[in-house]
Amino acid sequence: MLENALSDPLEKGHLSSGWKLNSFLIAWECIETCWSKEVYLKPLLHRFWKLTLQVISRLATHLSQLLKDKIPTMDWQNAVELVTAAISDMNTFCSKMTSWFTDVISPSSSGSVIECLRDGLQDSIEQLGLVAKAFQEGGVAIVAQECCKGLENVNAIPRLYRRTNRD
Repeated sequence: MLENALSDPLEKGHLSSGWKLNSFLIAWECIETCWSKEVYLKPLLHRFWKLTLQVISRLATHLSQLLKDKIPTMDWQNAVELVTAAISDMNTFCSKMTSWFTDVISPSSSGSVIECLRDGLQDSIEQLGLVAKAFQEGGVAIVAQECCKGLENVNAIPRLYRRTNRD
């Protein structure tokens, strides 16, 4: 399910979900389903936690590949739209994960285990934060490159004026 969502990075999320990109919506639903009362088994906490961290890591890896391979080949308007949607969803995802950890994981674990789990989540969120920073830099580069195209015409004005004003 997650791999199918990652295969089409431009697919929009459902308006009612609050996610701009479908890949974040599916990743969030996978994590929520994994930890739902119908699925979660307390003796397998470490395995469910590992799966959660793998989902986050897969999402971060996918976004890194997207920034490196797909975005440079897109037209600038779609690229900017995708970059801004991804940054927004990354910020939402990180904040939701933090509050979700407090609400769902903390009550179901003991004190010593909770610190280890929190550290693992922080590492994953930091990884996603680095990807968000790369997306911000990529978005700025795309906009700057597009703005420079218009400035090339401005630079040519004196040269063109000189040619028209000869006696």
